[in-house]
Amino acid sequence: MLRFVVLFFIGVLGFPMGMEAALAMVSTWWLVPFAEGLLVHQEGGHRESLLGRSTDGCVAAPSQVDGANDVTAPAVIGSGDVRRRLTLAGYLEECQANDTRSIKVASWMGRIGNRLQQVHTAVRIAQAAGRRYVQLPGDLDSRVLRLPRRLPVRPDAALPACDFEADGDKYDCTYAFFNRCRSTVAERRRLYGNHVLPYMQKDVLRACKAPGERTVTLHIRNGDVALSYGGQMRHGYHDQPPCLYYHQVINTGYDGGPFSEIQLVHSKEEPKNPCI
Repeated sequence: MLRFVVLFFIGVLGFPMGMEAALAMVSTWWLVPFAEGLLVHQEGGHRESLLGRSTDGCVAAPSQVDGANDVTAPAVIGSGDVRRRLTLAGYLEECQANDTRSIKVASWMGRIGNRLQQVHTAVRIAQAAGRRYVQLPGDLDSRVLRLPRRLPVRPDAALPACDFEADGDKYDCTYAFFNRCRSTVAERRRLYGNHVLPYMQKDVLRACKAPGERTVTLHIRNGDVALSYGGQMRHGYHDQPPCLYYHQVINTGYDGGPFSEIQLVHSKEEPKNPCI
């Protein structure tokens, strides 16, 4: 069986969760950086623990969900006597009450990475709320994807109840970015596979030669956060790992041994990551 490792920085997707220390199996087509964190393809009994929720650090409530009101852990913002409880039901009432069949993303934020996260957040909330569509503000990036403005949402019966969280003290009615249902790496990979991959431009998938069995593919981030470490940006959300991180995977990631070839994926932006 083909073995490979794709290391992808969550910072590329603009997703504010840092390195989640999650390991998830990916299939050979998952070379495009829509996966997040450290995704390791291996054989045998490791699969259950790598894909299992216990390794992710972002475990949502285990209860089942029938609708928007089944939220077990509302986000509590503030201190002292003033504490606002943010919930999925409150978000739907304040931001998404006009069209009860869809979740609307009113405006794009940033570049393609942030926009993909907006799609993920909106789809996941739509699934939790039982809504059938996500309304997008326009073209995400036609060089890579041709997403419809009205994106159909596929239900996912395997998902837990929405563990709602927020990056501030108010609902994000514009971007669908700063509020979200928490999710695991495996859940996000499944969502991207169902809702994003089918709309990918075919030439993108053909742009890189498929790696061999003993090849490790590393995506390394250059540019704005290439030199970020130690919690310099947004409390460490965009921290890049040390070079030792890559060395360890290269030397031990092939069933405990080294890979014989390395395939690097990176941009030409400055500054360059010192690990390249």
